[in-house]
Amino acid sequence: MPVGVRRTISEVDEGVGGDVNDERDVHFFLPNSRRQSEEESAASPHRPRAFAMSQENLAGFMLVHTFQLPSQTGPSQVILLPATKTTGVRILAACRDDSFRYFYFHLGESDSGDEICVTPKARMISSLLIEKDWKVGALSLVPRQLEVPNAPDVVAYILYRTIPKEQVVENESSQTSWLSVAVFNGLDDSESDGGRSESTENSADGDAGHLATACGGKMPFLPHGCNQLIWWKPLGAKPDANVSVLIPGQDEGLYSVAISLEQIASHTLTFADAFTVIPELKNLSASTCINALDYLDILSADGSPQRIVVLSHKARSEIVVGQLNCITQAWTLLWTCQHDSMTSRMRLFRSGDVVDLLVVGLCEPVVVFRNIVTSKRPKATVLPDSNRFDMVTCCDVADVDGDGQLEVILGTYGRTVLVYKLYDDKDPTLLHRVETAFPVHFVAFAPLTGADTSELLVITQKGVHVYSLL
Repeated sequence: MPVGVRRTISEVDEGVGGDVNDERDVHFFLPNSRRQSEEESAASPHRPRAFAMSQENLAGFMLVHTFQLPSQTGPSQVILLPATKTTGVRILAACRDDSFRYFYFHLGESDSGDEICVTPKARMISSLLIEKDWKVGALSLVPRQLEVPNAPDVVAYILYRTIPKEQVVENESSQTSWLSVAVFNGLDDSESDGGRSESTENSADGDAGHLATACGGKMPFLPHGCNQLIWWKPLGAKPDANVSVLIPGQDEGLYSVAISLEQIASHTLTFADAFTVIPELKNLSASTCINALDYLDILSADGSPQRIVVLSHKARSEIVVGQLNCITQAWTLLWTCQHDSMTSRMRLFRSGDVVDLLVVGLCEPVVVFRNIVTSKRPKATVLPDSNRFDMVTCCDVADVDGDGQLEVILGTYGRTVLVYKLYDDKDPTLLHRVETAFPVHFVAFAPLTGADTSELLVITQKGVHVYSLL
């Protein structure tokens, strides 16, 4: 939790921050030990009186910083990049003005040396420009557990455009899609290239970020609009094995593109039927467009690696959950269930020794299925009032208050963030409710400032907001 602050820019309506191109720095201070209590930190000489007046106590959270965005440039797709030695977890966003923007907190020592100076920074990435009329439809980062050791951050994104009717060639679609794979380099101070950011002043610290396209190809199908890209690697594969990105299509197919991370610059993208080339999916058949897909690798009671796969398809989403044994290649269908509306998101997560499943529907309350692997009929726990604030647009699962029990974080189109506490022996309860000025597009709970305590990240149409738990 930030314990002191020194500001050099003016305050704004939704917190203290500045325009994404504002070059003036805002400095936060954390104790080097990171163990000081809140009472000790309140006496910090760097904490001016204006600090307490500018913060909003929103149901247990304090607004720490806001990266404001110009009008009509709200993020459409967001991913989190891993922390580096000089930053916390970083944010990469594809915005509606056809640009990529990079947000992070730079970590350094204060003048006295007994505190950590945390400086928020926002940059527009000018190394990758999107051509006119093209829009970013999906954005995803290769998970660290699938990467080749010491490999750079690899990002995949889908571009699409709608061709005017008068320009459409006969027998061709008016929509075109393109898959690109890029390498992201978030430069540290010691690795400055001095010229990859949008201006000399913005690149003075050398960590403006650089996104370079490595390979790409036209997609022979149109992607299903409500889906994210899914990264896949065979269970038990070698560290240097190819990874695949799965893309649901509007033609009721699921497509796989194999990517060599070691030879990414010379790689040619080839699209194949995922149900044919991926063993774990051969036993899952989708009769309509796939709405959501997720998987989680676990160890069984005898120590053998297992992969849990969950898939949702059909207009009234049928959820199919299966299990694959890596050693015997035996496939087990665990259970299926039916939802009343289309499933927009699913999330498998560990809760103690069991595996739970979070299911987000478009028009109904959010449901958590408990202990989905060993229970023949998993308990479906409804998150109360989760459909009260319009459609749920995003979600995350994390231990927010550090008590060992997980919380579910939901962002809604109704300008509200909901945090639910999950219990082993009773129904979940609403723990926090945070109101925002605009619809919420992305939520996460991550160590953005590099400290032991994580922060709540809320991204809306007009800004990137960071909250600290009181």
